[in-house]
Amino acid sequence: MKRPLAWIAIAASALLTACGAADPPASAPTGLAVSAGDGSAIVSWTSVPGLKYWIFYAEGTTISYETRAAQPGYRAIFEAVSPHTVPSLVNGTTYALIVAASDDTSPAGPTTQSMTVTPRAAGASWAAGTNVATGGLYAVASNGTKFAAVGAGGALFTSSDGIAWTAVASATSNDLNAITFANGNFVAVGSAGTVISSSDAVTWTLRPAASASNLYGVAAIGARYVAVGAAGTIVTSTNLSGWSAAASGTTQGLYAAAAASSGRIVAVGADGTVLWSNDGLAWSASTPASAQDLRAVAHGAGVFAAVGANGTTLWSGDGVTWGAASAPATGDLRGAVYSSQFVAVGAGGAILTSADGKTWVSAASGTTATLNAVGFGSQRYCTVGASGANLVAL
Repeated sequence: MKRPLAWIAIAASALLTACGAADPPASAPTGLAVSAGDGSAIVSWTSVPGLKYWIFYAEGTTISYETRAAQPGYRAIFEAVSPHTVPSLVNGTTYALIVAASDDTSPAGPTTQSMTVTPRAAGASWAAGTNVATGGLYAVASNGTKFAAVGAGGALFTSSDGIAWTAVASATSNDLNAITFANGNFVAVGSAGTVISSSDAVTWTLRPAASASNLYGVAAIGARYVAVGAAGTIVTSTNLSGWSAAASGTTQGLYAAAAASSGRIVAVGADGTVLWSNDGLAWSASTPASAQDLRAVAHGAGVFAAVGANGTTLWSGDGVTWGAASAPATGDLRGAVYSSQFVAVGAGGAILTSADGKTWVSAASGTTATLNAVGFGSQRYCTVGASGANLVAL
């Protein structure tokens, strides 16, 4: 897709230059600032009313307006609004960028000085937000641009950045233990089989109870939602209006589930229980690789990673055969997610990161609060926990 996009960018910028009817601005935009994100860059400048702004960028350490089209990976963003997130960049690759302005239909005016930025994986540096609840927050998920966090007594908060949170009505007073975003919906599950859903994280609908049992985890495999819970409970639905029980073959509590894009879903639980399925309906047990409770599981980089009690970390290439991963000694781990790397969180403010799910390192969280869950969205990781604790890593 790079070549067609590049030709579109070149043609559009040529049109901008050739077809302008007004005079271009006399000076370059001011106040340019660039910061690295996870697979992205955040670009800001001082905007002037009535002007339109353009970002030109390419791989390398410098870029100019005159030579931009010949540079590798050249792209242009038109009518950008400060601050603007430049997406789909490669972590560890250096990019150069410039910003120019035009006056309505004028050609682009003078450009700013070339600046460089190198995107990097988030998860190493964390900042704490103000606690947003008196009770615990148990889970967090994102649709890419908005986070939703759920917890005790039906608590539900939303945020566009993981920093400023807004309380919203959740349609239940039952504990909400898990949340996912899939197939265009946020879906949260909790005690007594409670299920709520929302397409926008603002207006929530109470769905028919999925089970009489407490539900602790939810994921989706294709169009099928799968919720897991107490005493080996597994229930599935394709419409959120009706749920069907699936035979798990175990009475152990199941605490979390995660699916791979290849079409395999894994559920983990008490005493090292690991179940796997190719459709969410028929389940098989893996040979236990640990006797510790497993509290969370995530998939990425071609592997599943499961974490749990007493710092347990496991990995699997197929969700069936599991082995122990290398991780620093730590307390209970309670949440895990993958974006550009795995991030796991847990008791005492523990945060671990791993590029491959096999070798983990500690990150300083700056808190001793128990962290129950972690999600990724808006180019950042976000974790939530006890007494409404919340942190982000940009």
